[in-house]
Amino acid sequence: RPILKSRFRAWAFLLAVGIATIGSMALIYTKQVTVKLLPFDNKTELQIVADLPKGSSVEETDRLLQAAVNRLASVPEVVSFQTYAGAAAPFNFNGLVRHYYLRSSPEQGDIAVNLLPKGERSRASHAVALDLR
Repeated sequence: RPILKSRFRAWAFLLAVGIATIGSMALIYTKQVTVKLLPFDNKTELQIVADLPKGSSVEETDRLLQAAVNRLASVPEVVSFQTYAGAAAPFNFNGLVRHYYLRSSPEQGDIAVNLLPKGERSRASHAVALDLR
């Protein structure tokens, strides 16, 4: 028999759908299900974002970025890097989603990091990023 044939069955169906929807949303609220927009990806690039206190100069931002670059030089998976102090780095999908192209204040800096190709490194880019933190 069709669900929508009688008024009672139609309302019962809508009530069941509503309860199921609220129940599934409750799983997120109770943290029984993790919500994540995108999965981890093993890219050959990553971006480091630095936000200094408001009013910091471009020179201070550049000094911080250069100190970070010294740490990057010792990571075997890193091929190259480029710093951007007080200006936005060329943005990728991640930068587009997070609006990194709008970063232009003197206290904001970015480091674009290029990694070895996937087949030439033992760690995923996410593991390298966690190590750099």
